[in-house]
Amino acid sequence: MAVIVLMYHHTPDGAPEGFYDVGLGAFCAQIAAMQDAGVSFIKFSECDRPDYVAQGTHVALTFDDGHATNEAAFRWLADRGLTPTAFIVRDWSTRDGRYLSARALGDLKDVCELGGHGASHRALTSLSDGELADELSASRDYVEAIAGAPATTMALP
Repeated sequence: MAVIVLMYHHTPDGAPEGFYDVGLGAFCAQIAAMQDAGVSFIKFSECDRPDYVAQGTHVALTFDDGHATNEAAFRWLADRGLTPTAFIVRDWSTRDGRYLSARALGDLKDVCELGGHGASHRALTSLSDGELADELSASRDYVEAIAGAPATTMALP
């Protein structure tokens, strides 16, 4: 009786480039093996549902940062009937081509849930009350504008 959340970062098509990377091929193999073994996948937004928490073991898939390499993973998951959650850093999305832009995220919002991951990815405990409020509200507002719906989830940077 558990809900397990697997968190991924970059999923490059090829060899991993950094410590947190999982190559797309390895990622697909991991998920396929879990599906073949009968693992039950749920959306991150459903993790608190009592029926999932109380009965069986379920897995939710999340991706931190909104890296552009995740697009292929999201589409592959959609083809398998799975919906991940992407936690987006607003500043990286708006300023860095290595991350999914608002347009790309808008195109993906039907195959993944969107959540906040901070406006700038700063450590929240290092911020003043005013900075914290700005960091969180800017992140939320950005995700809501893209999703066209309330942002109800976030991952701490």
